[in-house]
Amino acid sequence: MARVVEAFGARESRDEEVKKDQSEETRQYFVTEAADEEDAKTSVKAFAPSFIVTGQGKLTRTSVAVTDSPSASVYYIDAIYSKPEKEDKDLDTGEYRVSFDTTGRTFNRKTSIATQARGRGDGEKPIDFQRAINVATDGSVAGVDVVTPGLKFQVIKKQPNALLTTDYMLLLEEMTGRINDSDFLDFEQNELLFLGATGAQQVEFGEDIELGVEVTYHFEAQQNRTDIPIGEGMAIPFKFGWDYAWVYFEKKDVFDEDDELVATLHVPAQWNVEIVYEQEDFDLLEI
Repeated sequence: MARVVEAFGARESRDEEVKKDQSEETRQYFVTEAADEEDAKTSVKAFAPSFIVTGQGKLTRTSVAVTDSPSASVYYIDAIYSKPEKEDKDLDTGEYRVSFDTTGRTFNRKTSIATQARGRGDGEKPIDFQRAINVATDGSVAGVDVVTPGLKFQVIKKQPNALLTTDYMLLLEEMTGRINDSDFLDFEQNELLFLGATGAQQVEFGEDIELGVEVTYHFEAQQNRTDIPIGEGMAIPFKFGWDYAWVYFEKKDVFDEDDELVATLHVPAQWNVEIVYEQEDFDLLEI
């Protein structure tokens, strides 16, 4: 088994060099009884810290290198520490990344999940508004704005230059405002709305440059739902994510125990589910 010790004298001899560039530091290690060069380097990687802290902050070990081997099984190895380079965010052609936003959306709710309590100050029996919220004296229901689940996300993909044609851009335009006609990106049919795309063509030329188009595809998701409560004793059994549900309210007279009219309410009487978006094959996007 290889033995590793740090050559502290070598570290001190580099003080002047370190002062010139605090963004990098080298520490030297003395290795004996190593089977070979790779064994010596592996031993140093296990022994030397993966990062160090200097006056300029955290430096990460980026490499180890043999500097000398005066005899078999004996090696001098430098461990080089430096500030990590910024992460390369450029995509290769065919690669993609995803960003998302789940801050939700605002929805005007006309009926509650349940009425927690009710009371009056005049001693009269409270009116049962049948879970309607903010009922006016004329019976109209104003409701209340609440936050409901919402998911917007973007898929950024590096497409080959050959894909960026007028026909493809017109396809993206035509598909904007359409919903998926089958399962796509782990979402069920009718759960995804395509909001359009933006793109920028790479124009640099060079031997190592892989030209392509970085296209950002924008989507919004709504889950398919079952048993959506609407009012007293009423629920929508099923609604596709991007179908539109609305409720028809009817006037209903409310009487007290003496059969005297107490109020006229607008209460949910009928639910309706409408198709408002056309479907499209999202595989045409070539994501």
